[in-house]
Amino acid sequence: MSEAELRLQIEVANITQEGDLLQLKFTHAEEAYSQLLLQFKQMQRQLFGQQSEPYIDPNDPQQSLGFSTEDENETALDLGTDED
Repeated sequence: MSEAELRLQIEVANITQEGDLLQLKFTHAEEAYSQLLLQFKQMQRQLFGQQSEPYIDPNDPQQSLGFSTEDENETALDLGTDED
């Protein structure tokens, strides 16, 4: 084996090792990014979740007037008993 071939093999081994190291760093960075994104989404839900902004169904054409039909029924029953 010539000296040039030996140097090329050493260089290939070094480049391969460097590539493996970069792949490992990439994997760790990707895992850290996923973890940070999950934490960000959880914090976002805490700050701007359903409690602070109620969900409005875009497919429901009728908007709520602020009271339910149960309240209307109770009011009607109360009015009926006052007249008796």
